[in-house]
Amino acid sequence: MTYFTLGSAFGGNKGSERAFNEFSDNRRIISNRLKEANPEYGTLERGASVVRSDQASVDGYWNGYLGSQQDVLISSFLAAYGPNKVETIPLSPFLTVPLPNWNMTYSGLTNLDFVKERFRTVTLRHAYQSTYNTSYLLNLNALDPDGDGFSDVTLVKDSSAWYAGSNPTDTLSARDFQSRYNIQTVSITENFSPLIGINIAWKNNINTTFDFKRRRTMALNVGSMQVNETRTTDLSINLSWRRDNGMDPITVFGKSMELKNTITYRFETTIRNSRTQNRYLDATRPPEPTAGNLNMTFKPSIDYVVNNQLTVRVYIEHTRNSPVLSTSFPTRFTAYGVQVQFTL
Repeated sequence: MTYFTLGSAFGGNKGSERAFNEFSDNRRIISNRLKEANPEYGTLERGASVVRSDQASVDGYWNGYLGSQQDVLISSFLAAYGPNKVETIPLSPFLTVPLPNWNMTYSGLTNLDFVKERFRTVTLRHAYQSTYNTSYLLNLNALDPDGDGFSDVTLVKDSSAWYAGSNPTDTLSARDFQSRYNIQTVSITENFSPLIGINIAWKNNINTTFDFKRRRTMALNVGSMQVNETRTTDLSINLSWRRDNGMDPITVFGKSMELKNTITYRFETTIRNSRTQNRYLDATRPPEPTAGNLNMTFKPSIDYVVNNQLTVRVYIEHTRNSPVLSTSFPTRFTAYGVQVQFTL
């Protein structure tokens, strides 16, 4: 379903760290909201759920909705990266209202006099897309006989007793309510494709395309309590120049022949930077980069249209890869050749 994550899209690594810390802090607020929303909290028989004598707030979490409970994690995650505040985010892993995305193209600059004098067309482009994805299995063990939307069954998270309050003799077992749905992973994918895009058609048959794209994927693994985030930036500049009747007339047996052909010169360059990091909740270790690469590609080429059926291309492609991890090695390679395309 379409989502909206523009508020956490910028800021680089510091912005990612800030959103993750907000996600971690949100869990205590969501724990309290779930406790208040569950009408059966503290009213069931001992052994079935969290009863009155088991109610406790330790480290800011209510027993039954600890920091590792599935509903606590998912709602906190959506509040940190999405548009809703933690006090108002729906307490459900399933979104019901699609949020706006957009794709915009503007060519009005072509109507300006100083633009008309130099260019045939100037087009600005921008597109934003954000989607939320999840999959689930129905938890048959999470009974909800009264139909209030909350499971009445808990699991003991820690068999050892922990303190509830200041009295060392007042101990209980840490429990989490079972969720009605088993969800392993939820993810948000955000694309600026492009963030900034410019197409320019010059009056001398030169075309210029500039695209700056950004992509971000945040995946919450509920079981391991970690967020895997991949950020990719992509800069591409493409130039092309087409010449009709690109070759001078040739003389064969004293007769001049004018070749009706087209030559197109192209130069394409792309710089792509990608990095993946894992961040763990309730862990003192810093974020761990697990993958990443800086890729640069340069592709000059010449297309020669012999006739309507035959096209010949001469090309060179040079690629450089610089990995983030020291366990991988930088690579460089160059490919070149001639392609002949014949259309029947």
